[in-house]
Amino acid sequence: MKLQKKGIQTSFVMSYPVMSVYEFEHFKEEKEVLEYWKNSSIYIICQRPVLYFDEIVLHEETGIIQLKIRQRNKAGELSVELSVMEDDPDFLGAKFLVELNFFKKEHSTQPPFMNAAGIKFFNKDRKFIAWLSPERLIYDYMVKNMGFNIKIEGNITEFLTYFVHYIGQVKNQNIWDRLTGHEKLSKVLSVEHPFIDGEFSPYELSLIFLRLDGTKELFPIVNDGSEEIVGFDGEILTQEQFQIAITEIPFNNAEPFAVNDCEAHLINLFKPKYNIRQYKNYPNISNGLKQLGFDTITHNCKLFANLITEEATMSIKIHEF
Repeated sequence: MKLQKKGIQTSFVMSYPVMSVYEFEHFKEEKEVLEYWKNSSIYIICQRPVLYFDEIVLHEETGIIQLKIRQRNKAGELSVELSVMEDDPDFLGAKFLVELNFFKKEHSTQPPFMNAAGIKFFNKDRKFIAWLSPERLIYDYMVKNMGFNIKIEGNITEFLTYFVHYIGQVKNQNIWDRLTGHEKLSKVLSVEHPFIDGEFSPYELSLIFLRLDGTKELFPIVNDGSEEIVGFDGEILTQEQFQIAITEIPFNNAEPFAVNDCEAHLINLFKPKYNIRQYKNYPNISNGLKQLGFDTITHNCKLFANLITEEATMSIKIHEF
C-alpha cells in the first residue's frame, strides 16, 4: 500500500447572524456581541433589500408574538410565531418586556405594528436580554439554540440572498477595528445605489463574519498490491506510523494559511468588483495551503445565506443544516 499526496479540508462557519452596516455601528459598542465576533477572520460586504417585521401582535396572556417577515419590493412573506423558551434562565419565572424599534419616526402605535427593524427583550427589572432582527430571528430558527421557540411558515431561502461587493480578512486586529473607517466599506457606501429607491444605504448594506472552525488533513491510500506500507517520500512505515497517517487529525499550524486560502478561493469564485486582486492563479498563491504541500484543498463554508455576483452563486438549502 502507498500513501498518495495529502489533502486538507477546512471548515468555516458564521460567527454571527448577517447584520446591516447600521446595526454593526451599534453592536460594536456591546461587549456581549464582541464576544461572538472576536474570532472572526473573514468578512463579506454585501447588499440586499431591507428585511423588516410587519403585522406584529403581542399576546400578553400567553407570551406569544405573531408577526410577518417581509422584504422591500418582494411579494412573499414569512409567517412567524415566537415565544421564549420556558427554561431559559433569563426569562425563567418572570414576565418580560418588549420594545419595538422602527425604521421611521412616524410609526404605528397600536397593534398590529408595522415596518419594524427589530425587537428588544428586557426582564422585569429592565435588564436587556436579547435583540431580534429579521435575519437574527431566521438564524436562531435555523441554529435552534438561542433561547426562543420559533415557528416559521414560508420559503426562508428567498429572503437570504446577498450581492457580494467585497471580501476581506482580518490580520492582527479585531474585526470591529478593521471595519471601522474601512476604505472599501466607505467606498461601497458612497458609490453603490440602494436597491430600493429612497432607502437608507446603511440599512441595505450588510456584513457577514466567518471564523475558522477547524482543519483536517486527509491521506488518500492506494493499494498497489505490495505488502509494505510506503509513505509520501518513499519511506517504509510501521503499522503504528500508518495508523497515525491515515487518521483524520486536526492540523494545528494551518490557521493563517487556511484563512488566506479561503479568502482567495472566495474572491476567485465571486470576483467582487471592489476586490482589486482577484487571485486568478488560485490555488497557486503565496501563504496558501498549497504552499504547505497540500494537493487537494476543500473549503466547507456553512453559510446561512445565498451569495451572488455576476460571476457566481453560492446557494443554501435548509435541509443541509
